[in-house]
Amino acid sequence: FENYLLEYTGPQKRFMDPQVHHSAQVRISHRSQEDILQYILNYVSEDGRYNERNRNCQTFAADMFRLLTGLQAEPVTDLLTVFYRPRPMCFLYDM
Repeated sequence: FENYLLEYTGPQKRFMDPQVHHSAQVRISHRSQEDILQYILNYVSEDGRYNERNRNCQTFAADMFRLLTGLQAEPVTDLLTVFYRPRPMCFLYDM
């Protein structure tokens, strides 16, 4: 993944300054593409609203990281860590 980031980093490319804050082995057993897509549908079905303070791409990434690795992660923006409440369980339950 880091090689992918490097390949597409720079002016006129996809990323300007990508940073990897967490990295770990995937530990969840059901991790096929179909499984991951179902997890995402479950998560969005639970609460599909967007909110800059507590429901955004950083909170989604932190929750997905927790689901896949079993390790703790938080959003990288200081303000978001104040409002962040982990919700990895929302990936698991079909709505």
